[in-house]
Amino acid sequence: MRLDTVRQRWLAILVLLLFLAVWGKNAWVCDDAYINFRSLDQLAAGNGPIWNPHARVQVYTSVLWYWLQAPARLLGVAPYAGSLALSLACMLGCLAMLRKSLDSDRALLLLMLLMVGARGFFDYTSSGLENPLVFLVCAVLLDRYLAAMAAAPDDPAANRPLRQLLWVAGWSLLVRHDLALLWFPPVAHAAWRHRKLWTRRAWLQTLIVGAAPLAVWSAFAVFYYGSPWPNPALAKLALAVPRSTLVSQGLRYFEATLQDPVL
Repeated sequence: MRLDTVRQRWLAILVLLLFLAVWGKNAWVCDDAYINFRSLDQLAAGNGPIWNPHARVQVYTSVLWYWLQAPARLLGVAPYAGSLALSLACMLGCLAMLRKSLDSDRALLLLMLLMVGARGFFDYTSSGLENPLVFLVCAVLLDRYLAAMAAAPDDPAANRPLRQLLWVAGWSLLVRHDLALLWFPPVAHAAWRHRKLWTRRAWLQTLIVGAAPLAVWSAFAVFYYGSPWPNPALAKLALAVPRSTLVSQGLRYFEATLQDPVL
């Protein structure tokens, strides 16, 4: 084995250990996560995925995050520990997908160092919220997008990655609805590039499969909870605040995010 390859492998191990050490040092669970935890406790007690017994209210906003935590809770694992374990698994999965997508090991190492140094990113690699799952889904979408774009227009080699890209995009809506704002431009780009790859019927079938998770869950939510929207959306989105004020505050938040120090 070449010496530079050995050195690069050891460097990768050291950066990964640094990543894990910083993750472990900063692992935490915020107060909002306990909304999920209470609903998970109700599920484990046999009352269903609700907030209070005999009151069907959906208090969790990320459907997929909640149900990924549910098996561990049903097996008796404390929500706090289960949440941290799932967060770490998602982050390791994210790194694995980035390793698969990037051609350069050096680029991946540099990216991992930037991740460790960005507080706005790393503080939410745990927290008990769905952020780690968002990072994983984004990494998968990036990988499938790059794979689809690597094929020539309408090349049959794009069949599998394009179909997977559309399906993962559909599943991502069960993580957060607003993820559609992130994936729509690249997904639309890949679909337009390979628009002649399938027949109209094949496109329709693929889009139906991609939309099925959200459609099925929405139908269940209407039947079980009485609304397709979680309670926090009903409570927080109908604000008596002028839209101009909301936009202004959003821009301030975006500006503060751009100033996130990389240490």
